[in-house]
Amino acid sequence: MLLRKFRKHKSGFTLAELLVALVILGILSLCVYLITQAASFTFSKGQEVISADDVKDIIIEYLKQELKTSTSVYLTDDLVADGAQYLKKGNLLFSSEVDGRLYFLSSDVDGTLNLSYTQDGTIVFPTDAKPYFGEGASDAEKYIYGNHCIRVVFSPLTNSDGKKQALKVTVSVYKSMSSTTASVEGSEIIQLVNMEQQNGEITASTALTSPVRYCFYA
Repeated sequence: MLLRKFRKHKSGFTLAELLVALVILGILSLCVYLITQAASFTFSKGQEVISADDVKDIIIEYLKQELKTSTSVYLTDDLVADGAQYLKKGNLLFSSEVDGRLYFLSSDVDGTLNLSYTQDGTIVFPTDAKPYFGEGASDAEKYIYGNHCIRVVFSPLTNSDGKKQALKVTVSVYKSMSSTTASVEGSEIIQLVNMEQQNGEITASTALTSPVRYCFYA
């Protein structure tokens, strides 16, 4: 008798209550997933920016050390017209539009500048130029660039005496060569002390209205 009464008054979950509980559980699970995804994306993006910023700082520091003792600097955006005459006077530094790497070419007293072109003929490249940090996928290159590409441009700066004796170097870091927006961009002003002492001045092929890609220096 008591057992029958106990069974009669025993409570349980109805189907409707179970469905409501499952819906609530599903919503909570979705919220947790979305929060986790957002946190993961933010962390990944932060790591990417930090990595790109490191690449920028490394490239700027190397360029600073390479250029700061120069007594003469020649800037151009036209290797076909100006490259040979400037190569007689100094080494060449530039970033390639093909692979987003920094390249170096030693000065040539004869001004011999072999140029090659991409298939569509839009990008010119000095055939004898070497990667600044070593050939191909060397350890130095992997550790410096990682999965990033760079673009370097140069601008002359005029001092209070009206002479162009400082060089502004701007480095932009991209995720890939097809990226249109830089992950990070930074600039450094290099004071050319030796040039100042010799009362020299940065030479440009034309009146520069924007930064250029090719820097010859000695």
